[in-house]
Amino acid sequence: MTDIPLHIGDIVELIRMQREATIIELLPKQRVKVQLGTLSMIVRCDEVRRLDPQPQKNRTKDTVTIKAAGPSGKESEDLDLHGYTVQEALNALENKLNRAIMSNMKRIKVVHGFGSGKVMMAVHEYLKSSTLVSNFMVDNLNPGQTWVWL
Repeated sequence: MTDIPLHIGDIVELIRMQREATIIELLPKQRVKVQLGTLSMIVRCDEVRRLDPQPQKNRTKDTVTIKAAGPSGKESEDLDLHGYTVQEALNALENKLNRAIMSNMKRIKVVHGFGSGKVMMAVHEYLKSSTLVSNFMVDNLNPGQTWVWL
């Protein structure tokens, strides 16, 4: 495979998601930060394919080159938020959704517990506004967890 240089502003396909995104930052260790709608995520260079192969004029000089990498491990479908503050839980949820999308998962389970209900309410508000989430519901057998479909 030929090494393909990537630039800030390139339109790329997120291979596992089969969605288009724009490179917004070049990072070390063969990674790039991409913007997908309102979501930004960090992905490995081997997880994207550039869609606009012709270099554009006035492009920034920042580039990164795709190099072949080995297969990634399987992502777990569970996210356990026990003991998290609301902000910690939302950060973990955002990261989990990003990883789940990149792993081509169809659903995840968010375990938020009962407690005061603040974490569960914040998680549900986040899920309602997320463009990555197609649906979610509290588990009928365990109301301390929510199933999320991507």
